[in-house]
Amino acid sequence: MPLVLAGVGLVWWKVALGFVWFRVFDIWKPPPVRQAQVFSGGVGIVLDDLLAAAYACLTTHAVIWLLGHVRH
Repeated sequence: MPLVLAGVGLVWWKVALGFVWFRVFDIWKPPPVRQAQVFSGGVGIVLDDLLAAAYACLTTHAVIWLLGHVRH
């Protein structure tokens, strides 16, 4: 979650949005998240989560940016 929320700010709805996006990408596993699981041991699990978090971070920032532009 710290990676997901990097630069977002600790506002409750932004944290909730980031959490939801992380769960979406962690369950859906778009490329290359799914492919990261081929690494043995805990490396594949950690890499899978880091990539899902990166997707979630980018998507969270994009949604916040879009909402900021819609309001003005």
